[in-house]
Amino acid sequence: MLLNASPDPIAIHRGDKILFGNPGAVRSFGFESAEELVGTSIFALIHPEDQAAVRARIARVLDTGEWFLQRRGRMRS
Repeated sequence: MLLNASPDPIAIHRGDKILFGNPGAVRSFGFESAEELVGTSIFALIHPEDQAAVRARIARVLDTGEWFLQRRGRMRS
């Protein structure tokens, strides 16, 4: 799969649950395996001060179907 070849962290989610994480995401987010990452809430990974903005973006996508490229954001440390 092409996503697995990317060195960049890529995670796919529905709602707030992660459905897929490539090896870059597993490493970046500090998990041992993709299986451990899957099912995790994305909000467990996002900096608390950025969570409201992320929730608003998710709501916009769900309401309008309008997609966007994710900007770089802060992750929870």
